[in-house]
Amino acid sequence: MPLRIQEIHPALVHYPLALLPTALVADALGAATGSETLLGMGKICIAATLVTGTVAGAFGFVAQEAANTNEHTHALLATHRNGNLAVLGITALMTADRIGRRRPTPGYLAWGAVALGIAGYTAYLGGRMVYEHGLGVKPAGGVRTEDAPELRVDNVAEPAAVATDHLRTGLHDVPRDLGRGEFAPALGREA
Repeated sequence: MPLRIQEIHPALVHYPLALLPTALVADALGAATGSETLLGMGKICIAATLVTGTVAGAFGFVAQEAANTNEHTHALLATHRNGNLAVLGITALMTADRIGRRRPTPGYLAWGAVALGIAGYTAYLGGRMVYEHGLGVKPAGGVRTEDAPELRVDNVAEPAAVATDHLRTGLHDVPRDLGRGEFAPALGREA
């Protein structure tokens, strides 16, 4: 069964979602016990969170552009996307801070807890979009099949071109939506 470009995002999101709490726990335990092994693990895991989150986010833009949305699912998607951009920004700052230090600071751990909370909420929204509303699910009418070419060995160029276009369009959507005041439009609505 061939893979479609929008299906890459959900396959990748588990990495940053697992690495962020791993980094925080390793750093907290390392700071508490003085374990250099745990401190090193925390430093590596927060950097890996940033890298894998960036890649998952790029494919999130691709998936966003392949999905059929309505007013409600667009609000969920925009909140999911913008929350994850905030997590990525926090993680970038945390990585820059942590790389330069032997031990994590209390501020670093506090920001990590904030990022973890936001990431948990955006993961919940991602699940709601798919499982409750069928966003991106072909039988539910949640995907524009013309924008979802199959990724096969003999068909790499077309999906790559579509993915590049979706990434460009998805990045363009962020300032447009933010300009409309859509920072977290799903908050306060029933998901």
